[in-house]
Order: sequence, then structure tokens, then C-alpha cells
Amino acid sequence: MTRWPISYQLLGEAQEHYQKKYQKIEVPWVVPAPYTEATRPEGASSNSVVVDGKGDVGSWVSSAEQSFLQMMVEGKLCPDVQYMAISPCYRFGDNQNHDRYHFDEFMKLELFEFGVAPDFHRLMGDAEIFFQSKLGDRVYLDIIGDGSIDLAYLSPDDNLIELGSYGTRTMELLGKSYTWAYGTGVAEPRLSQCLIQHEVPYESA
Repeated sequence: MTRWPISYQLLGEAQEHYQKKYQKIEVPWVVPAPYTEATRPEGASSNSVVVDGKGDVGSWVSSAEQSFLQMMVEGKLCPDVQYMAISPCYRFGDNQNHDRYHFDEFMKLELFEFGVAPDFHRLMGDAEIFFQSKLGDRVYLDIIGDGSIDLAYLSPDDNLIELGSYGTRTMELLGKSYTWAYGTGVAEPRLSQCLIQHEVPYESA
């Protein structure tokens, strides 16, 4: 687990911010392989675990996006409804340098919507308002080559630190095509570490 403290206060404040528009639900933390493989970054491990006594194998989620996918395919979500969920994220073997902003395990509030034409810009706009309430005008858009966009914090030493990623995916899952939008509501302890750089006090628990 990360040695940096997680601020559950910030997770709670984020939940309060998003609950005006988003329906909060509980999601599974272990899901079958089709859902983790759908969004697993190249080079990342599958985090496989045995999830029941019959030997069925699933994986710890790398974000609640994968949890939402399972629930979407199983008919437990409604189209054109904006959802949010808080879950741990497991990123073992991500092939990236781990520092005070990037971790093998962390907590995240994930935003999700699926339907005919979900718009990730709407999710990103709501997240931008939340991050600006904490970091002011140091929040920037960082356009990624695959069509997704990051919200990033411009640190005092002029480094862009990712706050969250936002995008739309269309993919076939279990024989049916789906389109969904995803985005980070807040990731912890990433935001609290940015606040330390920004010299803003916060509480951890």
C-alpha cells in the first residue's frame, strides 16, 4: 500500500460535489477477465485472483470503470444515467515510475455513463470544477494522442501532474457493442499530494 496518507476527507468532498448530478452506487472490486482486459494498459499485469471456491478467476479492478462495465453488460445500469463509485484501484506492473503521485494501490472516485452517444466532456467539465475549487487556476487540459484528455495540475516547478483521465470508448463485450464515457472524479492520495505542493492544508485519515 502507498506510504502516502489517503485523504478520505477529499474523497467525501468529491462525493458531495458530484452527487448533485451523479448516482452513487456500490460496485464490485473483483471482476471477470473480459472487463479488466478491456481497459488494461499495455504492459500492466492482470492482478488475477481466485474469487470463489469453484476456482473461477477474476481480477482486482484497476479502476471502477471495469466494475461499471460488468454491471453494464449484466443489465444493472441504465443508459444515459451518470454514475459514480468509489473503489480501490490496483495497478501492479504498470511499467511506470512510482512516486508521490503514482501508486500500485490507491482510492478513486470514478465517473461513468453509457448509451448511444455519451459525452466525456460533460464528465470532465464537472471534474474540472471540483479540481479548480482546490487548486485554482493551476488546473490545465492535457490532450493525449489517443483522443482522451487529462486534467492536470501545473506544479510550482512547472511540471504537469495528471489529476485524471477522460475519454469515450466503443468496444464489443461478450458479443455486443457498447459505447461509454469515463473519467476520474478524484484520485487519492494524488490530489492531496498536489495540495501539499500547492501549499494548501488538508486532513488525512
